[in-house]
Amino acid sequence: MSKKNTHHLWNLFLNNIYPDKQYRPVSLYDIQTPEVSEFLLINGFRPKYPGGRRFAVLISHDVDFLNQPFSYWSISKKTIKNALHLKWKRSYNLFKDLVAYTNRNSYELNRLLDFLSERELKSTFYFLALDKHDSEFQYQIEEQEATLQRLLDNGYEIGLHGSQNACYSYDRIAKERDKINSVLGFRPKGYRNHLLNFDVFNTWKYLEKAGFLYDTSLGFNNNIGFRNGMAYPYNPYCELDKRFLEILEIPLNIMDVVFTKQLKYNINDSYKAAIKLIDTVIKQGGVLTLLWHHNLFTGDKKKLLGLLFEYIEYHGGWVTTYQELTSYWLRNNFNKKVNDMINTLLKPDC
Repeated sequence: MSKKNTHHLWNLFLNNIYPDKQYRPVSLYDIQTPEVSEFLLINGFRPKYPGGRRFAVLISHDVDFLNQPFSYWSISKKTIKNALHLKWKRSYNLFKDLVAYTNRNSYELNRLLDFLSERELKSTFYFLALDKHDSEFQYQIEEQEATLQRLLDNGYEIGLHGSQNACYSYDRIAKERDKINSVLGFRPKGYRNHLLNFDVFNTWKYLEKAGFLYDTSLGFNNNIGFRNGMAYPYNPYCELDKRFLEILEIPLNIMDVVFTKQLKYNINDSYKAAIKLIDTVIKQGGVLTLLWHHNLFTGDKKKLLGLLFEYIEYHGGWVTTYQELTSYWLRNNFNKKVNDMINTLLKPDC
């Protein structure tokens, strides 16, 4: 491989090509192709999974809303505020949330849990841990102890869903971590930031310092694909400290709302696009990550997830939680093997 190509892959791996906002059009590289993972595969990296499974699959759910009175009034106030500021699109989207909230079942977990239980699927739930005065406040995590325990008792994982701007502040991350810890009785191992906000120069270091084992915020809000060319979990590299960080990044590939809101796909187009991505992950022997919101789990979104898991099961996917995958990945030293290959084959000498 030419020096130019390895330089491109190195910058792609570092996320220097697309470092900050989620909503810009993607034109600098093919996000449907995990270029860095392809390079690793060609050079001999191929993880193995339990039971001879061909690839791993992680499904998660960001719990942005729960069925509580405050959510109704909070959404109402935000709808009016945005309308007064002539932010019509945002106001319209909030109004649709408000209408959905009138169907109380849409904000409960039962429908999603029934789906998962029927298929014996493991998944991970990320909960907010905010105070009433926070602008994004929707529910008190202290009042969700029974819900959290129910999830844990049934084999699901619980992680922290950091608030919108938590990714820019270690103190904020630590505060929200301690808040959910006080309810769980233990520190969550995983993290995803609200809206997928992320600062690639600092957030990983904050999470490492806060004691998280993995993050899964690195993804797209406007498309599906591979944010930095990786179909494998990996340790991010800090150029300033000249070291691989002691936290695993598990990039997000597919989020449910992207198909309808950003890509304007119907269910058939959504299925085809998702299957194409799944086939790519299978070829890599990689890790596929899905985010499905419980409050939107109805109609075509529910049907689509069912179809995808039929395909995943047929093709031998190992469906597990983020924490279990993280433990397996570290226990088998797959991260160290990736680090060694990145260091030897991609990282510039100077």
